[in-house]
Amino acid sequence: MLAACPLWTAAAFVAQPRHHQLLPALRHRVVGPVAISVDDAMPIIAFGVGSFSLAAAAAWALNGRPAGLDSPAPGAPAPGAPLPVPEPELLTPEGQRLCRLLADRPAEFSDSWSAQLSSLGTADDASNTPGSSLQARVAEVQRREESRRVLVDALGLAVAHTFAEERLVLLSSAAAISPGASLPPEAATLVRVSQQFPGQSAKQVQAFVTEAAPSNDAATSGRVDRLQAAQLYLGHVQFGYFIAQIFRGQAGLSDESVISAQEAQEIKGRIEQAAQMMRSEVAWAAASRRAGGLFGLPGHESSTSLGVEDLRLFSKGVQVVAASQQAEFFSSPSDEAGRNEEAAATIAAPLPSASFVPFNAAGLQCALAEACLFGWHLWGAEAAASYALGDATARALMIPPERGAPS
Repeated sequence: MLAACPLWTAAAFVAQPRHHQLLPALRHRVVGPVAISVDDAMPIIAFGVGSFSLAAAAAWALNGRPAGLDSPAPGAPAPGAPLPVPEPELLTPEGQRLCRLLADRPAEFSDSWSAQLSSLGTADDASNTPGSSLQARVAEVQRREESRRVLVDALGLAVAHTFAEERLVLLSSAAAISPGASLPPEAATLVRVSQQFPGQSAKQVQAFVTEAAPSNDAATSGRVDRLQAAQLYLGHVQFGYFIAQIFRGQAGLSDESVISAQEAQEIKGRIEQAAQMMRSEVAWAAASRRAGGLFGLPGHESSTSLGVEDLRLFSKGVQVVAASQQAEFFSSPSDEAGRNEEAAATIAAPLPSASFVPFNAAGLQCALAEACLFGWHLWGAEAAASYALGDATARALMIPPERGAPS
């Protein structure tokens, strides 16, 4: 059975937020304690660093496949016309075309989506000619980069399409969770999200979300730093992706399947990787653009990069602190103005400034539950894209997430 995810909430870390990397060579890591401030009349919430527990998860996944993996989730909504989906920031004309199709003729979306990805594979095969000139090779690099942008759009839209088919809607913006706001009737609340996960995975999602956001009381409200909220959302996307790798990654294995030690090690390795990062850069980009767009991060609408670079790091935990402690987490405008060379030379890193987003507790819990389901479906969309592209093109376009030296 997948172990509950322990959260590290060391107060010493919170006083001086830093980025901590569990695997130094990878840039997609868990961010150091993320602080949240709320209104003076309400408790402050500070996000703390977290880590997935992998040993029990890997062992459980290898011991057997959960019952009901291939059956519909309990309580799944009855079939019906897909719901409208909020239009995301798209990178390509192909993405815009698919988005219009999803809005106007959703029944045609799946076939068009597969055809679009298959065309990327056909184009890639046609361009792989030996003995190409330097100019042709440069053009090929540019074409593949544009194909990756199409993939980012396609993955995000595939997730939105699945939400709509399940009679759920993605939150349109952070305003949907602000104090006094009512969630949409079809919002992906924790109860509804749990119905989409099979067997034990639903319990894991419930435990993970309620560890970070235990209250669904809309009367309880506060405020959270914009970047840190997006990092927390992305951490829950990663958790949903991780759960999908465990529950769906071994779908081809039956209870009678016999695998070699090497195959078992490979399965374990994929599960461990899914706890830290996604399989491809394009999947990370689709997730980061969703998180950045929801919380209005500067640059989330940029078409010059695949994803939101500020979201190479993500968070998973929450710590509640008093409102009077805001100064321990964020610098004030006067602090920024008064910072001098002597302060810059100190060992402790300067506190970050904050751009706060107001929230109510029910809305925050809903957003994190939605993120888990987004990650679950993103894993499926990524797998479907790999199949539609073909092995060779998938290897060329779905490169691993960016790696960098530890900071």
